[in-house]
Amino acid sequence: IVYVLIGLGILVSFLSLVAGHAVEARMERADKRKREKGG
Repeated sequence: IVYVLIGLGILVSFLSLVAGHAVEARMERADKRKREKGG
């Protein structure tokens, strides 16, 4: 049971990191598009 909890914690933390990077990349792309359109 302990190993399962540890595994889940690692998976959650890993997924959260990947999701965070993806969100940041999307935000950066959106900002660039807005700047290009506005400029």
